Amino acid sequence: MIWYEVIITCPTAYRDLLIFGFNSLSGASFWERDEGFSVYFSESDFKQKKVVQLIETYQNLDSDISYSIHAIPETNWNMEWEKNYPPVVINDRYLIRAPFHTEEGFEDMTNVTINSQMAFGTGHHITTELMITFQDTLDHKDKKVLDYGTGTGILAIIAEKKGAREVIAIDNDLYAIKSATMNIKLNSNHHIKLLQSRLEEVADTGFHLIYANINRNILIESATIISHKLKQKGHLVLSGFMKDDVKLIKDAFQGAGLKQVDKKIKDKWAACLLIKE
Repeated sequence: MIWYEVIITCPTAYRDLLIFGFNSLSGASFWERDEGFSVYFSESDFKQKKVVQLIETYQNLDSDISYSIHAIPETNWNMEWEKNYPPVVINDRYLIRAPFHTEEGFEDMTNVTINSQMAFGTGHHITTELMITFQDTLDHKDKKVLDYGTGTGILAIIAEKKGAREVIAIDNDLYAIKSATMNIKLNSNHHIKLLQSRLEEVADTGFHLIYANINRNILIESATIISHKLKQKGHLVLSGFMKDDVKLIKDAFQGAGLKQVDKKIKDKWAACLLIKE
């Protein structure tokens, strides 16, 4: 089988934005490089027109962005991935690791096993780290939790490990659902209901906690329905947007009846903690 490699050379300021964009394309896997990153697609997933359109959107903003596309023979991706996938420690409390990593030296931490080649939801991306940092501060005991845009399932998995009685994790992407299904099994979770679904198709309401690590526009468009699904005094944690977007997020959710009570910023990324008043 033929695979396609798209090599992106770009300024650091655009790397995460481009990766975020590519993550919306089915089947994308990533390797970061010193001067950019590479994206890999199987022959069936590769849509050259969509790839080029995405890159050209950012080239219009910065002419230093360039790319090349190469057809490559089938590769042992698991072996390559293992060489380039270090475990992640968050807040000295959570070990996010692949199945081939050992827990040795980290026995006192909450262990989360994630088997994924996705750039988002492995703990390596700043937005996931910010989400987990907020998640660590919230009481999950006997709570009902919604993970909106679950990706690898990492936030849903941690929610159950923190004592949530019921977790619903949704994503509209089949690749994400397959990834989350595998990771839920790896972590021996039993209280996570996984759905390939849009938010408006979820009938459940009355969530004590909602997590959404998506992108700014989807979050703003979803503010009212998210608020409807959250219990009074329930907490909402959001990320997937830039620090310059915090006010837009705050205003959109304030209009839906939620108050921002905290925010965290790292590099150019942000996360917000809100409460339904």
